[in-house]
Amino acid sequence: MKHNNSTAGFFLCRKLHTLSLVCIAVAVSSCTQLYDAFGDTETITFSMPESFDASNTDMRIFPTGNPPTLMWIDATGSVRREPISALVEEFAEHQTSISITVSKGLVTPVLLFCDGLVHPEGFIYPYEAEFTEAGGFAAHILYRLIHESDGDKNAVRLYCAHFNWQKFLQSVRKLDDPWECDQTLILQSIADGTFKANTLKTRANQTFPYS
Repeated sequence: MKHNNSTAGFFLCRKLHTLSLVCIAVAVSSCTQLYDAFGDTETITFSMPESFDASNTDMRIFPTGNPPTLMWIDATGSVRREPISALVEEFAEHQTSISITVSKGLVTPVLLFCDGLVHPEGFIYPYEAEFTEAGGFAAHILYRLIHESDGDKNAVRLYCAHFNWQKFLQSVRKLDDPWECDQTLILQSIADGTFKANTLKTRANQTFPYS
């Protein structure tokens, strides 16, 4: 894939559950500095949420037998899944500090899966660095946009950075259960630039496997 200094063109392609393959041509202008920053990384540190069971000091034995796991998109655009026990920097009675390396200048979804959570908690960096239920849904949507696209994942992340995720989060926080929303409609409207808060009113009860 080739990019010139003024415009980066790529196709954002998604297979949606009720639609055929959708290809959207996206032109992103004046992005030279952001493309140059793709190789830059930074380390972010954050604490586990209050819902995390900090009483289990080895963080390996849980009722379901599944260790708490962190998932994020790394600097190469690849999906990373790591058990929390492999990422711990400092353990205290009620707090665990975690550090990961992410792309500098690109949006990054971070999701936490562990016992006691019906859905993952999470956040979108650099806008937040604290696990919340609303942040988990927003990070899930961003993850799907990146994961289900064809082509350069970092180019897709650059396009996604133009979306107002902070305003999206404000709307999500007003919902009783954002996981009942029509995710296909949300993904399509973000991709084609037509998303509005009313989009969240459509219900579908969709699920998505993290594969």
